[in-house]
Parts: sequence; structure tokens; C-alpha cells
Amino acid sequence: MIHIERGGEGEREREREMGADLESLSEATSGAIGSLLSTTILYPLDTCKTKYQAEARDHGQQKYRF
Repeated sequence: MIHIERGGEGEREREREMGADLESLSEATSGAIGSLLSTTILYPLDTCKTKYQAEARDHGQQKYRF
């Protein structure tokens, strides 16, 4: 005996695909936000590090005040 539900297998397959699409979208959004925050925080710190390294090579003359 075969039982056919309303909507059938095609409908369930579309629901699964939609769930996968939403999951992928949320993961992509999380990655983009993480990358944005990382870049926003790390670039200024990298600039300070570079200035500090340049100062150390300048024969002991202090150019920047920390």
C-alpha cells in the first residue's frame, strides 16, 4: 500500500534545500562580520607595531610618544 502525502517528496526536498541555503547564508554572513571586525581591530595595531619598529631602528631617537 502506498501513502501519498500532500505536497509529496518534491515539497520536502525544496524545504531541505531552503534550510541548507539559509544555513549557508548565515555562515557566510558570520564570516563576513568576523572578517570586518578582525580587520578593523588589527590594522591600527599593526600600524602601532610598525611605528614602534621604525623607532627602534632610528638610532635611539624617539619620534613617537606612547
